[in-house]
Amino acid sequence: MRIESDGSAVLTGRRSKTDQEGQGAYAWLSPDIMRRLAAWREASGILDGPLFRRIGLVRTKARAAAPTAALPPPPEFQWRVPAGAKVSTESKSVLGSTTYVIGEEPLTPAAVRLITKCTAMRAVENHLVHLFGKELDAALSTLSLRVGLTKDLFASGEDAGPTAQAQR
Repeated sequence: MRIESDGSAVLTGRRSKTDQEGQGAYAWLSPDIMRRLAAWREASGILDGPLFRRIGLVRTKARAAAPTAALPPPPEFQWRVPAGAKVSTESKSVLGSTTYVIGEEPLTPAAVRLITKCTAMRAVENHLVHLFGKELDAALSTLSLRVGLTKDLFASGEDAGPTAQAQR
């Protein structure tokens, strides 16, 4: 990746689905995209390797404090605490938590599809788009994003040549 003086960047792809010979392709990344990528890298701690990775969730349930049974210790038992220290006979309560663990492996195509579907559903729930039934199902694929972008570019007066080149 080559970063330009205006904060944008040119990304070099070595191989893609449309470049099986490996001639390489270039993609321009806007300054806004570069700021967002920098924020993600800082938040995630990713220094090298895949940029978009699987994120695992580790959830723990909340647990209330519960008294423990006060059974006498066996005769050979010895306390390993300093003399005079107070020993609690009750367990402590634990708050529930969610921890996100960023993995080393890249996102899978299935994960990208799921992210796309969840994002589209949130847009519908927030009344940002009005899609129903078959329209909604059609809007839930990564290909439909490309088709929608192409339609929007044509509707705004862009030519077919630059649009096709930009989308390879």
